Amino acid sequence: LVMIDRDGSLLSAQLKQSSGDKLVDKAALNAIITAGPFPQAPANVKSLPVTIEYVFDPVVMPAE
Repeated sequence: LVMIDRDGSLLSAQLKQSSGDKLVDKAALNAIITAGPFPQAPANVKSLPVTIEYVFDPVVMPAE
């Protein structure tokens, strides 16, 4: 779950459910944290901060 303020700043990022792999969980959170700051919310968005649920689907490539 990701919570973003009107100005696009990241207020919080947390896992709703673990993948079962600590490295994958850490990489997912790190991807969100390093992606910020996010775009400013449009003026017509009244309910802030915004909470977004994002599902990461890691794809494991087979070794060659």
